[in-house]
Amino acid sequence: KIQQFVSDKSSHLKQMEKLLNEFKSSNENPTIIDKQNILSYQDLIFRDWVWGKQEIKEYNEYIHKNLTGSEKNILVLGAGSCGLSYEIAKNSKANVIATDINPYLFITAKKITSKKHLKLFEFVPHPNNIDKISLKHKIKPVPELPNHHMVFCDFNDMPFKDASFDLIIGCWFFDIIDTKLEDSLLHVNNYLKDSGSTIYIGPRNFHKNQTIDQLSSKEIIDSFN
Repeated sequence: KIQQFVSDKSSHLKQMEKLLNEFKSSNENPTIIDKQNILSYQDLIFRDWVWGKQEIKEYNEYIHKNLTGSEKNILVLGAGSCGLSYEIAKNSKANVIATDINPYLFITAKKITSKKHLKLFEFVPHPNNIDKISLKHKIKPVPELPNHHMVFCDFNDMPFKDASFDLIIGCWFFDIIDTKLEDSLLHVNNYLKDSGSTIYIGPRNFHKNQTIDQLSSKEIIDSFN
């Protein structure tokens, strides 16, 4: 099993290197310095496209309940491998702009939405079965959508004009970035139209390990207000 694990790791790293070389060879891609490891949130690939589809479905349904139908531009922050942003675009006439700072997650999303199967290994950190240490997935492609766009950028330096969006969505996003919640929301507000709105989905601990430091529901609502 260990030999198989090492072999799977080797195959996975070769595939990663191949995907990232395509990104590195493009002169159009900027370099962004960030504390995040390239492997950070790698599980989002499988959450978005393999075993987490029910979770994505529930997020999508909640978001669509809050749409007016008049939205022209929707921004999804920290879109990862774009499972949620894709579903929003598939069920909306609006332009959906997905942003993230991790190129690996975007590259996998680009492959999946360009009629190509993507073969990747998922490595389970705490397997309850020795047969499930590494799982090989062949992720099926989905049709490319004309209203779904991916923009590789830093949240603090997004290449959009002020008041560009009718809706900005932060799904499991404001809680993981280093910026103070109020500062993040003020920054987001710059990109919203006067009639625009923000949707946040996620936990309320905002990277605070101590319970006493975590925000209550009321404090979160006060921050948004």
